[in-house]
Parts: sequence; structure tokens; C-alpha cells
Amino acid sequence: MAILIVTDNPTLNIGLRTIIIGEFPDITIFEAETLQKTLVLTFGQPVNIVVLDAGVADGKNIALLDTFKKANPQTAVIVYLGDEFEYIYAFARAGITALISRKSDAVEVAEALHRASKRLRFISFDIQQILLSDIAAGPENRRKG
Repeated sequence: MAILIVTDNPTLNIGLRTIIIGEFPDITIFEAETLQKTLVLTFGQPVNIVVLDAGVADGKNIALLDTFKKANPQTAVIVYLGDEFEYIYAFARAGITALISRKSDAVEVAEALHRASKRLRFISFDIQQILLSDIAAGPENRRKG
């Protein structure tokens, strides 16, 4: 199995690598600093999971994400939102596999990875709470993201 981490944040990269290696000891990990670079990096190289940091320069470019997904339909995409919750709906509509945030602990990240490896959806607890609050607030008060 191969996982691609897309981040320009060294601390996040180290944390993700630690969790990934702990959960999947025989994994191949690739790295890229932008979503655009993933298109080149994954050409002819199958990747099972991409962990995309929405904070990278083109991390919120849904059209580019769609291009990546069309070129790599077998790849599950986990999006790390950090604190940028206004993009929840945009990523959900883009068909990503999992959403995690800055509040996601190692257990949640590991769960997201395992579920993504089986092509099952996952949303971290704090993002679930935001979605429930938005639903309760009614359509006129929902995030537009």
C-alpha cells in the first residue's frame, strides 16, 4: 500500500508519518508540497490514500482535486482541514473519503486511515458536531463553503 502526504507543514508531516507507520508498518509514503505536484508524482504510480492538507497553496482548489480524483479514481482522499471549517461542504461535495481537523487525535487519524483504506467514509467528531449544528440552525444559517 502507498500513501501520499500533501503538506508544506513539517510538524503535520511528522505527525502523520508517525501515525501511518504505526498503523501500516509495510507502507510506502510519498510526499508533495502542493496538490498540483501530486498529479505528476502519481502519474503511473498507484497511491491508495492521499492525505491532503487544505492549508497548502492549492489545497482548497476543488477543480484541481477533481482532476486528481479523475486521474486516480482508486485513490481515497483524506482532507486535513486544520481550522478551516468553512470548506467542509465544498470538500464533502467533491466526494472526498474523510475529513479530519486540528482537533483530531491520533486515534481519529488512524481510524480515518483504516476506513479510507477500505474506501469507507469518515468524519472526525468535531466536524460532525459542526455539521449537526449547521443542520439544527436551518438552511438560512448554514455555512456556504
